[in-house]
Amino acid sequence: MLPVVLSVPRHLGFKSIAENSYVQKWMIQSPYKAATFFGCIGKDKFGEILKKKAEEAHVDAHYYEQSEQPTGTCAACITSDNRSLVANLAAANCYKKEKHLDLEKNWKLVEKAKVYYIATSTCGYCWEVVLD
Repeated sequence: MLPVVLSVPRHLGFKSIAENSYVQKWMIQSPYKAATFFGCIGKDKFGEILKKKAEEAHVDAHYYEQSEQPTGTCAACITSDNRSLVANLAAANCYKKEKHLDLEKNWKLVEKAKVYYIATSTCGYCWEVVLD
């Protein structure tokens, strides 16, 4: 197995699920926006940063934007080769399948996909997504 080295923009390092989209895009070695990402952000500065960084990395990000909670954040403790993360899911907990994934334009992207990755954390706040 070959090692994979990936440079993730600093701001997206706080969204490990989003990072996975970067890895998928890199592994596919396909043209612009080969990986699609669905998630939830707040209407705030950190949400704008995530949208900008996803665009710069050519990830086809589709965010459900809401005002109930701010965009999630994460604290990282890095020592030598070790990393510990503490996440505040915040907006991720507000994801509404019926208001976002079920929209025809978004569901067409799901139907078109050949490979699916669903983070286990999704089960905690929107298990309906996993069932579909």
